[in-house]
Amino acid sequence: MTENSSLFALWPYVATALLITGILIRYLLVSRQPSVLAAEVADAKSVFGGRLFRVSMAVLIAGHLAGLLFPHAVLSLSTSAAGLYVLEGLAFIAGSAGVASSAVMIWRRLERSSQSRVTELSDMLFLGLFFTVLASGLLVAVLYRWGSLWGEVTLVPYMISLLRGQPAVQLATQLPALVQLHVLATFAAIAVLPLTRLSTFLVAVLQRCAMLITQQLRAASNAFAEWSNRHNPGSWFWPDED
Repeated sequence: MTENSSLFALWPYVATALLITGILIRYLLVSRQPSVLAAEVADAKSVFGGRLFRVSMAVLIAGHLAGLLFPHAVLSLSTSAAGLYVLEGLAFIAGSAGVASSAVMIWRRLERSSQSRVTELSDMLFLGLFFTVLASGLLVAVLYRWGSLWGEVTLVPYMISLLRGQPAVQLATQLPALVQLHVLATFAAIAVLPLTRLSTFLVAVLQRCAMLITQQLRAASNAFAEWSNRHNPGSWFWPDED
């Protein structure tokens, strides 16, 4: 296995492991300190809370997830000229907006001072990687057009092979270098994300999910206890005395 093949076979799993481990560690550190988490979320919103950034990221993430979860539907839509133009146009507009908003955030980070140099460096590294992801994606759209067509028969099967634990690295290594950069930079940004302020949103979501699960378990436990008391066979033989 060549060095390039090893990157596409191992790096996605390493990046995902770093993401999960980092988010869990941050959750354990602040799970019992809601005031600290609220302050961190507010701080994260000041850095990553731009509306243009959020909207463009939502469109891009939704588009990529649609291509991964519903490849046949996307491929069918892309076979018509109108559908292909709409998909490619939306992706290009969202990518351009993402590049512009990322550039603005990077500029603002350069002008901002903070007591936590580690967090600042992590934010800058993530924004730099994220800018690389978006910029390379735009260049791919310009130089290798109609990615919604060829991506469904190359990148999507590669991602599915990763989920199955059997990476089809040949699908990735045969792609142009710019596409490979787009993929590897994406996983690099995922690996760095737990060290950034942006991860606070994921920690908040995780805490909310944990609270909902705990509430449901507590409610189920109380309901079972009440049912057990009403249907306790012991009361048939030893009824309570007045």
